[in-house]
Amino acid sequence: MSLLAHAFSTVASKQRLVSDRFLRKGLRSLSSFQLNKPQHVITAFPQQSRLFASAANGDAATVPVVDFYAYKGDDDNLDIGDYSLIASQSQEAAKKYVPVQDLNESLIGQKVWIRGRVSSVRSKGNACFTVIRGNSFYTVQACHFKDKAQADQSKKLVKFVGDLPLESIVDIYGEVVGASVKSCSQHTVEVHIRKVYTVSRAPTSLPFLLEDASRSQAQIDASEHTDRPLSGVAQDVRLNNRWLDLRVPANNAIMRLRSAISLLFRESLLNEQFIEINSPKLISGESEGGSEVFRTDYFGTPACLAQSPQLYKQMAVSGDLNRVFEIGPVFRAEKSNTRRHLCEFTGLDLEMAIDSHYTETLGGKSVVPSCLRSTV
Repeated sequence: MSLLAHAFSTVASKQRLVSDRFLRKGLRSLSSFQLNKPQHVITAFPQQSRLFASAANGDAATVPVVDFYAYKGDDDNLDIGDYSLIASQSQEAAKKYVPVQDLNESLIGQKVWIRGRVSSVRSKGNACFTVIRGNSFYTVQACHFKDKAQADQSKKLVKFVGDLPLESIVDIYGEVVGASVKSCSQHTVEVHIRKVYTVSRAPTSLPFLLEDASRSQAQIDASEHTDRPLSGVAQDVRLNNRWLDLRVPANNAIMRLRSAISLLFRESLLNEQFIEINSPKLISGESEGGSEVFRTDYFGTPACLAQSPQLYKQMAVSGDLNRVFEIGPVFRAEKSNTRRHLCEFTGLDLEMAIDSHYTETLGGKSVVPSCLRSTV
């Protein structure tokens, strides 16, 4: 039996409804599915249906699988479904999306496509409400109320939205309507849903809720002796599920701030005629001497993780580069009893040749202070 046939046989034994189309596509997309969860059954035919576990009651519900490229929202019919595998089948843009942060009063009355994560959802009777989050920071409310002209489909849409697992990625087509929604960043508008499709369905059970992970320790401590104490998320749980923890606005903001600081540092020094270098991080000996270094094996030869790019900066200046800088990882084997110590950090290093005195870096056209002012 060939390796490809054996792999497909193994997958098919777990999921009986796997489409033969994956053989033609080459099994390259199967790794993205959670095959150990039998409630998620895979199919790739646009005309078929697939089963999923209802987040509300665990009952199986049949949802149509739709073709991403065929549905452009050029009609006012209500529709729901799960996208089949998109697989970059066409370079033509199937839909033009409006970013969540751009939804405002100027779009009232227009029908738009939006894409985002399901942050919260609730349905009751003939209505459903969901908050869609974009880029971790921006949220908008999307809702649907019973449409008497399409009563049956409207009822299905309400149930479909109500059963969406949190953190799923969805496409929504609807009309922008003026509203007052104080709980969302886009608090002056909401989207009245006409079509909703899942792009990527999240597991019905997540390691933790973003609502819990977003709370500060002060909020948790203040609620400890109340009737409704709030829960938090332990650090080891966060780190073991870092992909989810990074969606927390505060943690997402840290990544963006780090990126902005590196950009400002780089731009400031490039404007002062500095050249960016990239030095080795796996080296044969200590960068700065001493024992505070991580040691490893390099194919039978002792090696260390670089403590500093200092030697390489000096070599670059001696090589007539004159002014150099680097933004890169630094490793220090410093023992500590705390959980927050700097065994690894990102260093902002620079080196420059001087003509006569070190005050050249401080006076006149100051190099370092201008860089630091921009960074701060």
